[in-house]
Amino acid sequence: MHELAYPPAIDLPIEDTLASIPARRAAEFPDSPMYALRSGDSWEDVTAAQFNDLVRSVARGLVARGISAGQPVAILSPTRYEWTVLDFALWTAGAFAVPIYDSSSAEQIEWILQDSEVVAVITDSLSSADRVRGSTLGTVPPVWVIDDGLLDALTTEGAAVADEVLDERVAAVSVGDPATIVYTSGTTGPPKGAMLTNANAAFCIDVIVNSADR
Repeated sequence: MHELAYPPAIDLPIEDTLASIPARRAAEFPDSPMYALRSGDSWEDVTAAQFNDLVRSVARGLVARGISAGQPVAILSPTRYEWTVLDFALWTAGAFAVPIYDSSSAEQIEWILQDSEVVAVITDSLSSADRVRGSTLGTVPPVWVIDDGLLDALTTEGAAVADEVLDERVAAVSVGDPATIVYTSGTTGPPKGAMLTNANAAFCIDVIVNSADR
């Protein structure tokens, strides 16, 4: 019998939370492009510093709107840049997102909103917002719309929130705290919510980065 041993690919235990990623990246590589956004017929880079600034501005707006640490906020939208900003902003505010497929039925949306007990719903468009507001739930959480200038509105509303408030929120997050609740397709009944912690997600990120560096 042969015994094989492999060194760990990453350092354990996981100690960083997801909220720490934009600030760390901005401090290490402020001018490094993180995203590219279409601008007319061309593309415009978003640097690590710019992304971190936007995340913190949006996070301050979430705090100003009353989002508390540990609270879930639903996001009903196709994949888009603003979703990434909002994910990191929620983590920075100590909260987390509950994603909902934009193709979900009205019944699935209602079930997820009720089961996850979200305190607000972010949608991509006004038509998606109408789907949520038309829910048969007794009380529909506040609905905020990305296409209705949400990021700009949050940036404006959060201007008075001190940086120290965000720093305290980030510092208070544990690697065992929820990073998201992902709902199944519901093929065996109502969709089931699977909670992923900060450590779960950070582990996957570290493994991917480590593999890319080889």
